[in-house]
Amino acid sequence: MLASAATPMAPPICWTEVNSLLADHAPARYRTEVFAWLNTFMWAGYGLGTAVAGQLTGPLDTGTTAFGAAAAAAIAGAILATVAARSAPPLPAQGQSRESDHVDDN
Repeated sequence: MLASAATPMAPPICWTEVNSLLADHAPARYRTEVFAWLNTFMWAGYGLGTAVAGQLTGPLDTGTTAFGAAAAAAIAGAILATVAARSAPPLPAQGQSRESDHVDDN
């Protein structure tokens, strides 16, 4: 019951964490661009998802095809995120600055 009560809160919490991670790990001079790309891809995904869902469902459809496509997209996203995380360079240790965070570089 507790999990079902917290489900509506999951998206806002997730997006707060995504924004915090981006702000913490993006070089200072690229932060605006990072958030611009995040929003660009987010809205493109909403549009693409709506268009695909509209093609996969109909008035008498049970939605099985649409749910299958959503599951396949989620699995593909998880695989892509795992591959990207493994190929990313390690982050600097706590307290160390990144080269691009220096005032002269910004």
